[in-house]
Amino acid sequence: MNALENMAAYTDRSYQDVRREVNEIIRESVPMLGNRCMVVLDIDETILTWNGLTVRDRKDIFLGQYRGNYNVIPEMLQLYFDIKRQGCSVAFITARRERLRDATMKNLARYIGESLKSDYVILKPESFKGDNQTYKTSARQELVNMGYTIVANIGDQPTDLLGGYSQSVFKLPSTY
Repeated sequence: MNALENMAAYTDRSYQDVRREVNEIIRESVPMLGNRCMVVLDIDETILTWNGLTVRDRKDIFLGQYRGNYNVIPEMLQLYFDIKRQGCSVAFITARRERLRDATMKNLARYIGESLKSDYVILKPESFKGDNQTYKTSARQELVNMGYTIVANIGDQPTDLLGGYSQSVFKLPSTY
């Protein structure tokens, strides 16, 4: 099955189904891979959301990123802690630019706490000129080259998921 067919099989899955299926994958993978087992998560509309904020237009969405005041998606926060509890590593790969690192880290840490220190949080360099899919694929490739096996890749946009370097992909519903 190619990546597009795999993604189609998981298009717009419920958060509960994704949590259950990713937990099954991790239970099978950690005994073989240990902490080299990795799950990749997008940030916006995957673990953090602008839903619940006062939004008049797209400018307000980006203002929420700059202020670091996005809300958490509870089911995905539960999945994050499931992943960590089972001994699997986590990487967040986001199309947010590096200039948003402080606000992004503050926003994630508000919900994740100290556990965030052991995760990779990969933001797009200011100088990057390519598209989001190229950037995210390259980031996953770098993690694989470091010795990780990405057993699940979770996001709400096709650009979060296409390009390979993961054993399975899960597309969540998009609010955009």
